[in-house]
Amino acid sequence: MNTTAPEWEHYVEAWEADELPESEAGTLSAALRRRRLGTFAVVLGEGALTAALMALTWSWSRDPESFPGAWALIGTWVVWLVATVFAWWNRRGQWVVDVATLEAFAELSLERSARKIRVVWFSWGLTVVQLALLWAIVGHVQTLFWTVAASTVGIMSAWSWWYYRRAAAERDYFSSLLEESKS
Repeated sequence: MNTTAPEWEHYVEAWEADELPESEAGTLSAALRRRRLGTFAVVLGEGALTAALMALTWSWSRDPESFPGAWALIGTWVVWLVATVFAWWNRRGQWVVDVATLEAFAELSLERSARKIRVVWFSWGLTVVQLALLWAIVGHVQTLFWTVAASTVGIMSAWSWWYYRRAAAERDYFSSLLEESKS
């Protein structure tokens, strides 16, 4: 994977020149605004998933025959609560951050990449809990459980491999940028 991002090369040049033109500070602010917009889009997606979970809960409560059981509902909401608390905790302090120097931007980007890596490990832990919950609910239906489990593990493996590599490359890039600036 290429760890030198061409869009950052002009920052490296400005950093090596030990100056940050006013236009570059505006560029950093624009990059941070794009990051906040991306995070806001993720939050909107999480809100949509929450609304879908609420609709599912309401549907189950109105049609007892389709309801898989109280433990399924409680487990689903507990998993949702844990994931939501983690997501908000992991994003703390990222909404109104602004930077004026390349070093501050690199430090913020390094922290952001560490948070992304934390998301990968948390997602795997949550997946294990969800599969255990699924086993407890539908373990007697072996074919259904193993189909869902295999699909989930396959999708999670592909996603986590891609996301971790991307975050690690970002971490390595900004880490080396910070090391160069301090030497």
